Amino acid sequence: MTARVYVELLARILVAIVLAPVLVHIMGYTVLAVDILPSLARGSLTFEEAAGLVNVSLIVFSLLLLLASIVYVDPILYTLSLLPATAATLDASIATGFNSILALILILSLNVVLQGYRSGQGESFRVRGLAVLLASLTLLAIAILSSTLVVSTTLWAYVEAFRGVEVESDVLKPLVRFLSGNPLGLALVVATLLAIVYSVAANISETLILYMKPSRDIALKALTIDPYTPIKPPLTSLRNAMITLAISPALYALLVKVLPLPLQASDHVSLENLGWAAARWALSVIVLLATWMLVTRALTRFDEVEPSLRGLALGVTLIALVYLLLLLSGLWDPRVEGLDFNRADKYLSEVVVDYYKILFSILEIVPMLIGLAP
Repeated sequence: MTARVYVELLARILVAIVLAPVLVHIMGYTVLAVDILPSLARGSLTFEEAAGLVNVSLIVFSLLLLLASIVYVDPILYTLSLLPATAATLDASIATGFNSILALILILSLNVVLQGYRSGQGESFRVRGLAVLLASLTLLAIAILSSTLVVSTTLWAYVEAFRGVEVESDVLKPLVRFLSGNPLGLALVVATLLAIVYSVAANISETLILYMKPSRDIALKALTIDPYTPIKPPLTSLRNAMITLAISPALYALLVKVLPLPLQASDHVSLENLGWAAARWALSVIVLLATWMLVTRALTRFDEVEPSLRGLALGVTLIALVYLLLLLSGLWDPRVEGLDFNRADKYLSEVVVDYYKILFSILEIVPMLIGLAP
């Protein structure tokens, strides 16, 4: 029991030491509160002072989350604690700096060790021989420090390069401005990068630690798992997305042909034209989501060792839907053309561009409607 307390205490001391530079970095921005305190005492704030007060509140919130992550040695809590301060200060180095990434890797590794220790695995973490221990720790420290330097430098360079991106497209320009210059957009970019780093670091740290010192509980769970449980192959989400993006424009074009909806919006602004535009938007999003769900379910069933009847039915349904839409739209006459789809190919090639223009227009106008872009 005493050894367990020492290990828990030592883990928190190590996290506090590594996180000290991050805490000092964030606390340096609390000086913004000095300019706000006189106006706050008078009870009247200008717009700039109110915005500064919000930023200081976000910074204090980040500090509280950081302290909580030290107490609980929680990597998710630590990752979330970096985002409010990044949004408040527009300083991406808070989340992508060397000390921040090093702290994330350390907390992830300690979390795995402590979870194993709490499960009665204290004996499994003992290393026999001082020379072996020192050599192992030295090699581990070199690997962690070098990988941390590479990751933090890459993330910082990516964010800074992204801020300097200039696009000429009227569709992409508001989105790029939002992601590079807006506090919420910057927090979104940093959150995405941290999610990638977190996922990779979590898998690596858990795999290495459990490989070097296997966990009894995990071994028992692996031995008692159902051997017929389907295993999801890697990169299935990327594969499903690519297939969805290839199929959804065709389904959209065929549905527009069957309904029918005008493909090109008129330059004349009227309630009717706005209604047609909203209908095209809704249809494009519905087709994209429906195709994603259908493709994901169908291919997941096919990934199984023994595809079920339901999976086969979903795949056949998707194929039959395409043929049915071709037939209803008049783009294919099996009695005359057989399996010749030249007319359908020509029509779809003209509509695919319009389909993606509609999707990008949604990305352009939604930030404007909610005030996130000019």
